[in-house]
Amino acid sequence: MVGDSKVKKSSSSSSSSSSWSMATANITDSHKVRFKDHAITNQTVTLTLMSSSDKVFMSLNKKEIYRNLGDRGLHLVVLNQHTGKVMARQVFDTFSVGVEEEMVEFIDDVRDGRILVFAVLDEASKTYHGEGGTN
Repeated sequence: MVGDSKVKKSSSSSSSSSSWSMATANITDSHKVRFKDHAITNQTVTLTLMSSSDKVFMSLNKKEIYRNLGDRGLHLVVLNQHTGKVMARQVFDTFSVGVEEEMVEFIDDVRDGRILVFAVLDEASKTYHGEGGTN
C-alpha cells in the first residue's frame, strides 16, 4: 500500500535555499476558506497550497510539509487522515508519454481514507489522454 512504506522524494523537494514560504506568501487567517455551515473547531486543520509555473509549496497548520522548485508535472502528496503526516509523495512528469498509467496505479494503491493533495508545477494536462483525462 502506498503511504505505509518509504516516502518517495524528488531531488529538489527539500530545498531550503528558497525564500518561498508561508511568511513570504503572507498567508493569514483572513485568507482561510470558510464553508457554509462548517464550524471551525480545535480539530479543524488549515492546508495551504501554492502552485505556479516553477514551484509547488504545501503546508499543514502553517508547518511546511512539501516544497518542490523544479520538477514539472503533477505533484501528489498522501497525508495520514488522523495525524496529517506525509505518508508518500510522488511527481508525475505529465510531459512524458504514458505517465497516466503510473499515476492511476499509484492512486489505486493508496490506502482508503488517506488525504490526497494534488498540485501542478508548469503544466499537467497537455499530453494526458488516459483515465480521467480531458483530451
